[in-house]
Amino acid sequence: MNLQRTWALVKRDYQSFKNGKWKWLEAFYFPITTIFIWGLFSMWSKEMGTELGKVIVIINIFWSYVYIVQSTANTQMSEDLWSHSGRSLFAAGVTAWEYVLARCIFSLLISLPVLLIILSLALFFFKLNFMLIFPLQTLHLLFLTACIGITWAIIIAGLLFLAGREFGFLSWSLFHLFIMLSFPLFPVELLPTAVQNFASAMPLTELFSAVRSLSVGEAFSLGKAWIISLVYLVLGSFFYQFAVSRARKSGKLVKGF
Repeated sequence: MNLQRTWALVKRDYQSFKNGKWKWLEAFYFPITTIFIWGLFSMWSKEMGTELGKVIVIINIFWSYVYIVQSTANTQMSEDLWSHSGRSLFAAGVTAWEYVLARCIFSLLISLPVLLIILSLALFFFKLNFMLIFPLQTLHLLFLTACIGITWAIIIAGLLFLAGREFGFLSWSLFHLFIMLSFPLFPVELLPTAVQNFASAMPLTELFSAVRSLSVGEAFSLGKAWIISLVYLVLGSFFYQFAVSRARKSGKLVKGF
């Protein structure tokens, strides 16, 4: 692992991001407008005597954050697929782990200002001060959220290496399926037993359960969430290494990237 090469890739991604107006739109516009949409709903629902709107807004903050972390990393990889610029990076000696680590670092750097903006909007426009009332719990949840986003970025990166350029859409579409299967807006205990068992194996399920508890001021534990997340991270790392090796042997690494 060469840190100098890794940081050079981070700077390369920044230049690419800076010159792509649609990337700024995707990273900042959609999370901000989502906060306003659900924030206004929370104000109306409060007048109706329910805190449902507040819960939805807080869930959307973590939802947007984890999605930006994952999608930013994988979208940069998809660009290499579409432009065939990835092959020159690997020919120059960049390793598979330097490649994915640089994308994860860049996505964390981009997602941080997005997170600060939507937290500020929630606080100043909609008086959602959960991050001030429960600062340590909020930071713990945000750290776990970032780890889950990075984990899925590594897993989806492996899929991109295996599937090739035609499946570049996985970088922004597949993660929404995993979010849906984690049932962010209601307890999994309301689901049929078989679905509960499936959902309980998803790291985001425990995360969103903790976020719902945070939003109503209830205590929560993240022990199970961390165990599941770390298992996914380890297995995902092995899968990524396997995918890169398979792509090299099959020639997809050269043809696809």
